[in-house]
Amino acid sequence: MNEFKRPVWSAKTAAEFFGVSVQAVYDMRDNGILKQLEKLPGVKFRKADCLAVANETEDVFRPYEVAKMRRELVLEKKKNATLTALLYKIGSEVLTEIAITGGENGRTGETNRGVCTAPSKRF
Repeated sequence: MNEFKRPVWSAKTAAEFFGVSVQAVYDMRDNGILKQLEKLPGVKFRKADCLAVANETEDVFRPYEVAKMRRELVLEKKKNATLTALLYKIGSEVLTEIAITGGENGRTGETNRGVCTAPSKRF
């Protein structure tokens, strides 16, 4: 993807940048939206002109970068779903253990059943 780093872009590179067909780039040229560089062979455009049409700066993500981030997002969502399922499983096992043991709180013979842990109010 080094073509995006070059100061002069082909119609194909400009089309990839805009996310349109090469014919759409030619139409942009014919309608005066993009100015073709006349002194170079083939159909070439200044990168700065393409950025200006898109009203972007150099720091904005390029299409190939967006595609890469989308792939990474899919992987992260899969990881997130796996971790969420694991947390639900652990939580379920803990609640099951509490139900089986009667909610022992770690002290010998003491359970949470029948014990009020909230402070009583005095009126």
